[in-house]
Amino acid sequence: MEEQTHLAFEIFNQADYGVVLVDQYHQVQIWNKWMEAQTSLPLSDVIAKPIKHAVSEQVLPSKVLAAVNETLQYGQPISVANGDDSPYFYELKRIVLSDQSFCLLEVYDSNAGHTSEAKSLEELSFQYDQELALTSHLLDTISGMKKFSLPGVSVWQKEKATGNFSGDLVLSAPRPSGGINILIGDFIGRGLSAAVGALPVAEVFYGMTGKGFGLSDIIEELNQKLLFILPDGLFCAACLIELEHEGKMLAVWNGGLPDLLVMDEESNIKYRVP
Repeated sequence: MEEQTHLAFEIFNQADYGVVLVDQYHQVQIWNKWMEAQTSLPLSDVIAKPIKHAVSEQVLPSKVLAAVNETLQYGQPISVANGDDSPYFYELKRIVLSDQSFCLLEVYDSNAGHTSEAKSLEELSFQYDQELALTSHLLDTISGMKKFSLPGVSVWQKEKATGNFSGDLVLSAPRPSGGINILIGDFIGRGLSAAVGALPVAEVFYGMTGKGFGLSDIIEELNQKLLFILPDGLFCAACLIELEHEGKMLAVWNGGLPDLLVMDEESNIKYRVP
């Protein structure tokens, strides 16, 4: 087994493109000769060290380091282009070896003719622009549905103008009989994959709330809709809240989010909804 492991490491070491292997603790386990040659950063300076401390942003841009963390956390493959001033582009994916998770980062030079092994920089840029436009359109559509501002509530939700949707969703709508419904959602992943699921959630939530349906009906319809639309591995954890019009009764359903906290005026926790 050790001989096979050594052979695999040597193959990575001789590759004519960059290979970096980061373990689940964010420590560098492989930094091949191509990376040494391109960055002038020897293996001894990075091996078994946290990647964010051992490698500067001049060597690996901050968006690549962030993508390493995201790949380890969510397990979805990510492609990153480094912009017009750099020939490098990056492919990241999670692999599992001996029940341990690793991020495999491959670095390609678009000037070196690796089009057969990875997408060209132009293809990546085009794909990114297309996904960005579609994500922004979906988020604009969701924002256009909102016809109600929740008084007295601050929402720490900040989506960048780049359309890099985080997957977090906060919706609120008035009930015909009085009171309001609130939905807090968290889609796994980000960007286009999360926005695709967020749109039907917003449609169901606003439409059924406006027709006077209760939380149980809305929850059931949301679940059926997402089961039909989303592929395996992509899901939404959500908390739905119904506050009656005088603010004296609160109904809460929590499906997969951390505990919802009910706090008094002095910021003491009065109730937890697990």
